[in-house]
Amino acid sequence: MSRDPKDFLEKEDWIPRVERLGVRTDARESLARMLFQEGEYSEAAAEARALLKMDPKNGEAFLLLARIHFDRGEHDDAIALARQAGATGACRARAELLLAYIGYELDQIDDAIAACARCVAADPRFVYGWLTYGDFLGLRDRYDEAEKAYATALALRPELATAHRQIGKIEAKRGQIDRAVKSLELALRLEPMNGNAHLSLGDLFSALGEKDRAIEEYRACTRFNPTMISGNVRAGDLYLETDRLRDASFEYKCAIENSKEDSARSHYGLGRVYVKLGQPEQAIPEFEAALKLDSNLVEAKTALDAVRAAHPKAVGKPETVVRPKSAAPRETAEEPEPVEQPLRSR
Repeated sequence: MSRDPKDFLEKEDWIPRVERLGVRTDARESLARMLFQEGEYSEAAAEARALLKMDPKNGEAFLLLARIHFDRGEHDDAIALARQAGATGACRARAELLLAYIGYELDQIDDAIAACARCVAADPRFVYGWLTYGDFLGLRDRYDEAEKAYATALALRPELATAHRQIGKIEAKRGQIDRAVKSLELALRLEPMNGNAHLSLGDLFSALGEKDRAIEEYRACTRFNPTMISGNVRAGDLYLETDRLRDASFEYKCAIENSKEDSARSHYGLGRVYVKLGQPEQAIPEFEAALKLDSNLVEAKTALDAVRAAHPKAVGKPETVVRPKSAAPRETAEEPEPVEQPLRSR
């Protein structure tokens, strides 16, 4: 009797069962997928190769090997294996989707779009094929075609918040702001914790000059997705524009704490806060930190030069920010402790 992978919680339970089942390819496929999901690529690859010895035309085995090579950055091998997987016919749509992702990573967007077209032709009901098709068409500013791809995905799955959000972004680019707001609000009714939708809606409100509503959306974005520091930075920028310096400082510091490797604009923003507070010795190390993370951030270089010129005797005094990751979100103007296809999941 075929067993569902969910019946087994530990791979140590799986291996002897697979050995007893012997030639049962469904068991080996399940074990191989489980090992892949756990990140144990060598063991997963060994199981996939064992499958191919049992069944040389096993498309799932070829596809799994292709995904392993893709995750390792071995694109040529991944392409060859994905093509072999697609040639078996059983998993052609998913093989073409993987080829699309590979094209994206290699910055070969037209190849990625072509692979998506083959993907949805192979399986017109493959929702994520249509979503990815829309995403890549958008990268080439082919918005009418992208919107049709998202609409097809919605016809297959009307509750798909991501498609509503992407349509909203297209409407915003066309200047259809009211329609864009409605699309994004619909996305959030379907998926209230969608950080990307909150971020996009915040951008719309910001463009409309509704700064408080924009800040509310940016903070919702980071409340549900603390590592999406764009929400912190954009909220901080709006607070800074209105001289709410304590709030701006809080947002920038949250961004720095939650993503130290991608926080150049956060350090730059915090430096601007210190400049407004008349604390050049605190501003200097923030601008320096921003430039260390992104040497092309011209605004930080300009600000650093200006502070040094205005305060030649100022010496940087970096501030140490220590904050527990699990703290609750801020709800007042006080400064308490602060609180995620490309590509969608492969």
